[in-house]
Amino acid sequence: MARYLIALLLLSCSAFAAEEPVRLDLRLMGSDLVDEMVYSWLQTAPVSGPVSLVVAEIDAPVAVDQRFDEDIENHLFELLRANPRLPVTLVHCALCRQTMTVSNPKQTVMGRALNMPEGQEMLSHYPHLYALSLHFDVVERDLVLWAEIYEVAPPQRIAWSRRYSTSTSARALLRDPNHLVSISEAREEQHKLMTGHDNIQGVTRIPVRTFAAGTLTQGSAVEIPPLVFLEQSIEGVLGPHRNRRVGMSLGLTSVKDSMQGWSLGASYAQLLGRNEPSLTQPDVYLRAAAVYMRLEGPQAALFGQNQIDVNHILNSTDPPRASLMAYQLGLEVFAKYRFGLGAFIEYIPVLNSNQAIATRNAIVPYHSLGFTGVFLW
Repeated sequence: MARYLIALLLLSCSAFAAEEPVRLDLRLMGSDLVDEMVYSWLQTAPVSGPVSLVVAEIDAPVAVDQRFDEDIENHLFELLRANPRLPVTLVHCALCRQTMTVSNPKQTVMGRALNMPEGQEMLSHYPHLYALSLHFDVVERDLVLWAEIYEVAPPQRIAWSRRYSTSTSARALLRDPNHLVSISEAREEQHKLMTGHDNIQGVTRIPVRTFAAGTLTQGSAVEIPPLVFLEQSIEGVLGPHRNRRVGMSLGLTSVKDSMQGWSLGASYAQLLGRNEPSLTQPDVYLRAAAVYMRLEGPQAALFGQNQIDVNHILNSTDPPRASLMAYQLGLEVFAKYRFGLGAFIEYIPVLNSNQAIATRNAIVPYHSLGFTGVFLW
């Protein structure tokens, strides 16, 4: 019996986990519709003159938990606070959302005080108080909001009402409470952001290359330092969709009393999964590059010689030098079209015969495993 109870509990948890993204998405969609409602108030005030507004009810779609109501009400409050020029002020009305019971010899009736004649009689002393009703429902694949503002005092005249739907709203583009825009303006802003970038763009990368010790350094005190470069690239887009990029880069590295050097490279990147970059979703690029690196200093000896000749290093008046040609393949993920992180592997042919650095394999041979921070300007 206990096994059946545990299995039932696990099934319930998995079902809840599967439904949670749907609930979260509905809350975000509901917030978008509230954004659009408040934006319409900024264009035309729903009620003439400064008024006090109480949130009378928020009806969530069927099977959506109570957090939907709480999130929508908190989001509405933040929007009104961020837009003080609106002639609407949210107020608290303890009686409006309370349940009251009225009894007589014939029947007993329970309901919200705002809807009961006895409650309306008590609220008649507040002639300038208005109530807001928000009713959400799912219609086919769209979330629909029916909103209305009515007088609290009887006969509760409706002062304003309107219907909003996600099929006509700008999803996730009206989310800045201090700068609400219309649907057409949001689409225009997105178009400008996507096409307003120059075809030639500056990109800063900070690649960190790591190496595994070879047979010469196994069990010894010799450490292979990571190569950290600061690279500045000039990249251009190919085609109007901006899904392919080519670039040239110049990099520098310097470690005091250890090593310094420079690099020169060329790259090609292809967007994966979609035809053009997105403002709201991460962009993933497959990137291939060829990089020439010139290193100089004591630690450059690890990269420039097949056998480390300590006597030669100590007696030579010239610092050790190394020239590396690296072929790179990796992935870069960008967020907000500005910042990114990347990972890559590099194959460096000259290191094939180097006993200090190991050659590793992951389907293809490689010598360095690297990570990159990226900033697009």
